[in-house]
This record gives sequence, structure tokens and C-alpha cells, in this order.
Amino acid sequence: MAETSESSLDCMICFETFWANNLTFMPCGQHRYCDGCFCSTLETAIAHESNHPIPCGATECPHPNFQQVEAMLRSLPGVDATQRDDLLTRYASRLPEYETPIPDRTYCSEQTCMAAQGHSRFLDVNTCGLGDELSLRCPDCNMTTCIHCKRPMDGVNPGAHSCTRTAQDAAAYVASLPDDEKWQWQQCGRCNAWVGKEGESSCNHMECWDGYGRLTAYANCLDPD
Repeated sequence: MAETSESSLDCMICFETFWANNLTFMPCGQHRYCDGCFCSTLETAIAHESNHPIPCGATECPHPNFQQVEAMLRSLPGVDATQRDDLLTRYASRLPEYETPIPDRTYCSEQTCMAAQGHSRFLDVNTCGLGDELSLRCPDCNMTTCIHCKRPMDGVNPGAHSCTRTAQDAAAYVASLPDDEKWQWQQCGRCNAWVGKEGESSCNHMECWDGYGRLTAYANCLDPD
């Protein structure tokens, strides 16, 4: 990198000018953040998946991995150890969800748990698995959720669960439809339910309410139940 610690450079977010040693550089070595903007960027990445991975100054630039994010935080003189460790802990806790493909994710299906948390708890297969390759247990409410149909298990014994329709079954049904009818169905990226449009004038906006996929003004839902 041609710049020295005595160089005056601009933060790529706020465009304020800083000495180079008061900035942290992205893996590309060209784009940089000041301490306030980098911490704010981490906070938005923690809060909203749409802001992950941490952006660089150009689309072709590589995104930092966790070890690089940690090193970047350590390089900033305005970030103390307490703030750094808190950011890193919360950022690391979101990575298993963000790095799992949406169709493969499982969220807690317990309604009271969702109400208490304000959102559905992501269930990490590495920490919430029960070893049966069928279910995951929520650490907050102890509810067991089926990884296939995304619904609560019917009993403690996995063999007692009635998974009457899986996302794969629904996908097969939609695939079997004539091409001029497939447009009527859309799959929820969170709970995997397939939802049918009520009419051509309905919009394609999808929301996932209480663990069930819903399209605005749409009613037909291929749920497992």
C-alpha cells in the first residue's frame, strides 16, 4: 500500500479526512473506514441481513471474513476492547444464519416464543441439532421443530411426528403444473411454504407471518398441515 501513516485519506462512508493510521482498510487495500463508520456498518450488518456482508468501495472487491473483521476492529484506535468484543460476539452470532442458504434454514415454530423474542429464533444445526437429522430444539423455549416441514414436532419421539407434506412435495406439485399456471405460486424463503396468488392483479410482495408464508392479498397456501 503506497500510503503511509502520515497520509491524509478520506473515509469511504462519511468522506471525512483522517490520518491513514486512524482508518482501517478493507481486504482490497484501497477502500477504508473510520472507526465510527466501521462500527456503524457492523451494527447494520448485525441488525439486517440485507447489509451483510460488509460492503467495500467497489462491487468487485472481496468481502472481509470474520478474522479480517476482527483484525480491522483491532486496528482502529477509537474502538476500545469492550466495544470491540461486544461487536464481534454479536456479529459472530449472526453468521451461522446468514451463511446458511435460505431454503435450508429452520426457525423456531413456537408462536409464544416468537412473540416473546419479537422474531423467530434461527436454529443452528451445529448447536440445536438432536442427532436425528430430523429436528432442532430451540434453546429459548425448548420447542422441537421439524427441519423438513418447519412445523412443531407432534411428540417428543421423532417417530410420532406426522410430516404430511414437505416443502419438497409442494415444490413437486408446483413443478407439475402447466407453465401458464406456475406463475401463480411463490415459495416463502423463510418457512418454505408455497403460496398461491388470488389473481393477476395481486402484487408479488411476500411476508412470513407466524411462521407461515403469505403473499399480500393471497390466500391459498400449501402448508404441510
